[in-house]
Amino acid sequence: MLTDRWLKTAYAYLYIRDFQAARRAFDEAITENPENPEYHFHASVTALRNGETGYAMEAAKQAVLLDPENALYAVHLGAVTAQALVIEASAALREGRATETKELLLRALEADPLCERAHELLAELG
Repeated sequence: MLTDRWLKTAYAYLYIRDFQAARRAFDEAITENPENPEYHFHASVTALRNGETGYAMEAAKQAVLLDPENALYAVHLGAVTAQALVIEASAALREGRATETKELLLRALEADPLCERAHELLAELG
């Protein structure tokens, strides 16, 4: 099956830590079989490693939509959501909006209680 080839290619790129190429290979697998939540999940994980939070969010949402019973996909979506909120909170903090920063960080911790960066920034806020 063609999709399996793309999946094997993506894993090979992950092994050599070429995350951009891995993400492109996962995208090809998704193109071949868009109803497979595993492909969306792996594309999301890889995009998150690349710092592509927006893409990671969309792919994570799609994985959960396709397989809402999969706890791993749900936890990953929480982690991606938390990271996106931390990025937003960091921008608010740089602009001196402490109240908004705190609210965003608390939302991040609701999405992922283990989000270290959210805990760190909250501690800095005092």
